[in-house]
Amino acid sequence: MHKSVAGNIDLIPDENARIFRKQKYLYMRREIAR
Repeated sequence: MHKSVAGNIDLIPDENARIFRKQKYLYMRREIAR
């Protein structure tokens, strides 16, 4: 996962941030659901 994230640094900052927030949101939901 870390490798793919590092590889996506070249993405448009806004796009990269959007993807990151989505992944974090899904991760947090999974933690809360547990």
